[in-house]
Amino acid sequence: MKSSIFEQMHSVKRKIRQQKRVSLKIPAGFSFNRGDAKNFEPVLSFFDWSLENCPVEIDFTGCSSANYQALSLVTLYCWHLKQRNCTISFSTDNTSDQGASKMWTMMGAQGVFAVSTDPSINFKSSAVKPLIAIRNFQDGKLAIEKAEKFVERFGVEYQKTLRYVLSELIYNTLEHGARHLNWRGKIFPTPSILQFSWYEQANEIGILIGDVGIGVSRHLAQSYPTTSSDEEALRLAIQPEISGTFGKQDPYTNRNNAGMGLFLSSNIIRRLRADMHLVSGNGVLHVSPNDLTSQTLKSQWNGCFALLTVKLDQSNKFAYDLMMEEFRQQARNEVQARKGAEAEDRHY
Repeated sequence: MKSSIFEQMHSVKRKIRQQKRVSLKIPAGFSFNRGDAKNFEPVLSFFDWSLENCPVEIDFTGCSSANYQALSLVTLYCWHLKQRNCTISFSTDNTSDQGASKMWTMMGAQGVFAVSTDPSINFKSSAVKPLIAIRNFQDGKLAIEKAEKFVERFGVEYQKTLRYVLSELIYNTLEHGARHLNWRGKIFPTPSILQFSWYEQANEIGILIGDVGIGVSRHLAQSYPTTSSDEEALRLAIQPEISGTFGKQDPYTNRNNAGMGLFLSSNIIRRLRADMHLVSGNGVLHVSPNDLTSQTLKSQWNGCFALLTVKLDQSNKFAYDLMMEEFRQQARNEVQARKGAEAEDRHY
């Protein structure tokens, strides 16, 4: 009798839960690319961060054109939903040779949940469209090695430079993007991701590193509580000796570029004639070869991601070591000037 009552109650709960089922349809065009510019609204408006305690279906079947970096964000979103006690299912078109369904398969993203709870495996993605879960520094090393193979034909200076930028961004996401998943009584770190693709016709590499952590604004608020917006926080984060880990044990203290990572990376991006977009909350910061711009979006990303577009230009000659010393001296000058201004303000 008790068993029958229990089964009836379970059946009722299951029906109620199914009635709450939400279907999220990925739009026909799911890409950041809009001509020569980047537009984040069409992608970020897809993500509903309020969902909780309900079944969620993610429908790829209506998406005929997507960008690999944009699509990789869906893996992070799945982990977010899982943490909010949602069950996730996928609707894909396995008969199509193109579109989001095919791309999801090429990235090996069907293994999204196995990757989050088994540190011994990673995404089984195509060698030319790799998707890598980053849960520790060993994963980060694997990601950097794969990226280096993409640019080895362009010489050692390109390899060293791209390695530095990726190392800093991976370090940042491991330190500041930390979040955890409680699964069947065990605690697992929520992975960050790295995805990159070689676009042969455009002669460029697209790279995305992202997480669903606390975001830049909440991170900086620990030392800069007056920061008023995500856009302002992003502008602040790329200044030298601003971004860091604010805790009893600061992992930056033993590093040569303590607090300089994003500052140096943003300057390297300019020298490479590349573009970097940093997105956190509803703020976006664009670092280009010519200028630095930012804006506030209508939609948002709960965490942070960096989108890099690197033109592989063999005519762009530079010396990595000299370039890094130049940027470090520039950083020292900026820090000295800021400290002098702060001391003057206090004296006044």
